[in-house]
Amino acid sequence: KARYMNLEGRIAWAQKALTLLDSATEEKELLEEKLGELENHQQPVEKWAEMLKVATTTEYFVSTKALSPDLPVELALHFKELPRLEFPETRRFRHELIKFIRTQAFQCRPGERLPGSSEVLESVFGKQKKIEGEQSKSGFTGLLLAIPTIVSDLSADVVRKALESVPVRKVKEWKENYLGETFQGKRMKLFSPEYQEQK
Repeated sequence: KARYMNLEGRIAWAQKALTLLDSATEEKELLEEKLGELENHQQPVEKWAEMLKVATTTEYFVSTKALSPDLPVELALHFKELPRLEFPETRRFRHELIKFIRTQAFQCRPGERLPGSSEVLESVFGKQKKIEGEQSKSGFTGLLLAIPTIVSDLSADVVRKALESVPVRKVKEWKENYLGETFQGKRMKLFSPEYQEQK
């Protein structure tokens, strides 16, 4: 996640320092001595701030709306509602971002919506790992079947009906047929006393 993580803090600092330089009266000399050179970079700071705003707006829009065939048009309309961009470089940057999103969205089927960020998947796997910690003897692979329960809104009635209609034996059969033996299972078998005696 090396994107532009440090940029926001540095731009905010530069903007505050420029405001301070502009409005200071009592300590003007000291501020000029320490930060005066920054005044020569006011326009680049403003340009970077504007570009950062375009990037973060786009990132937020894509991650909350999801990637779909309609997204590029929605994003372009969203930008039209925002204040006009002052710098040609920022307008080009915005155009390139929309163009990139259009090429990505073009790959979606009609009506399809794909995650615009990996945050949701990371959250699901984080929750699955937590469940694995609570069920450590079961192993990670078999718990893939728990993912739908993580992302669903389940009532007690739905859980009860599922437990009544699908016996544990069927779940184990499905796991063996479709997931196979896990690496951990193979390793446990390899080092088991029974396997060692067969050698």
